[in-house]
Amino acid sequence: MEKRKYVRKLVKETVGKSKIYPHSLEAEESIIAALIKDNNLYDKIKKYCGNSNVFYFQRHKIAFQIIKKLIEEHVTADVVTVLDKVQNKDQNIITGYWLTGITSDLHTSANIESHAKIVYQKYRIRQIIRKASSVQKNASKDASSYKNILEEVRSLSDEFLDGESFHEFDIAECAK
Repeated sequence: MEKRKYVRKLVKETVGKSKIYPHSLEAEESIIAALIKDNNLYDKIKKYCGNSNVFYFQRHKIAFQIIKKLIEEHVTADVVTVLDKVQNKDQNIITGYWLTGITSDLHTSANIESHAKIVYQKYRIRQIIRKASSVQKNASKDASSYKNILEEVRSLSDEFLDGESFHEFDIAECAK
C-alpha cells in the first residue's frame, strides 16, 4: 500500500512538472539574438528582462545570464565571447550552431522592447498560475475557511497589481 502511494505521488509530481506554461520561444530567442548583435539594446529591455527567470527555457536563461554578465562587465557579448563563458555542463544546450542560427534568423532588432514585454507578460502569467495553484491546494483542504481563501485571493491580486506599477507599463497593453 505504501508503495502505491509513493508511485501516485511520483506520477503527480511528474505530470505537474510536464505541463507547458505560457511562453514565447520566438520572443525569447529574438531578445538573445538582438543582444548578441547589439549589446546597447540591453538598456531597452532590462526593466522587463533584467532577471533571467523571466525566460521560460533553460537554454535562454543560461544564455541571457552570460550575455547580461558580459555586458555589465563592459565586455562585448558576441557569439564567440558567449560561447567562451559557457560552462562544461551547459555545452550541450548552448552551442555555436544554435547561437549563430538565432542571430542569422533575426531580421531586425527594432522590436526588442515589445518582445521583452511579451516575455515579461508570459513570466507574470506563469507566476499567477503557480500562485493560483497554491490557492487551489489550500482551498481543497477541509481546514481552509471560505474567508481565508478569499483573503488569500485578494492578497495575491494585490501583490500582482502592485508589482506592475514598478515596470512602467500596462500589462494589458502587451495583449493588444
